Amino acid sequence: MINKNLSSPQIARDLDHKDLAILKYLQQNGRISNVALSAKVHLSPSPCLERVKRLEELNLLKGYRAQLNKKLLGFGNVTFLQLNLEKMDDLSMQLFRDEVDNCPHIEECHLVAGKFDFILKLRYGLMDDFKEILERIAHFPGVLKTNAHMVIDQIKTSEDLPLDQISVARANVARVICDNRKR
Repeated sequence: MINKNLSSPQIARDLDHKDLAILKYLQQNGRISNVALSAKVHLSPSPCLERVKRLEELNLLKGYRAQLNKKLLGFGNVTFLQLNLEKMDDLSMQLFRDEVDNCPHIEECHLVAGKFDFILKLRYGLMDDFKEILERIAHFPGVLKTNAHMVIDQIKTSEDLPLDQISVARANVARVICDNRKR
C-alpha cells in the first residue's frame, strides 16, 4: 500500500509491478476499458479499478485527454522562444506568470538556468500569427530580451515516461541498502 504522505521518489519506489503495468497501459491508451486493462495486467476488474482510483488519488494519473492533430487544425508551427526578464524578483515573476497563463499560444513555459531565464514553446498557424504573438510577449511586463528558434521539422515527440526505469531504480536502491548493511 502506498503512503500518500511520501515524497515523489518514495512513491515511485513503493509502486509494485501491477501499478507500473497499469500506468504503462494507460499511458499508451487512456481510453482502454477497465475490463481490457485488468486482463492485460492479470487482475480481476474490481481490484484493477481500485488500483486505478488509488493512482488517480495519488495524482500519478493526472487526467485523460484526446490528442488533437495540431497541424490539421491549423496550429502546425512551433517556435521556441528564449526570454530574459529585467528582474527576477517575486513581483516580476508573478506578473510574467500571469501573462503566460493568459496567452493561449504559449504551450509550455520553463524557468531555466543559463543565459536566458525562460524557454517558451509557442504554437501557431501562420507567420502573421507568430508576429502578433511575439509582439504581445515583448510587451509583457519586465521582458528584456527574446531569442526565437523556429522549428523546421519535428524529429521526435513523446509524453511517455520510461516506466521500466522505475523498477531499475528500485533495484539499485535495494542494492545500495544491501551494500551498506554489509559494511
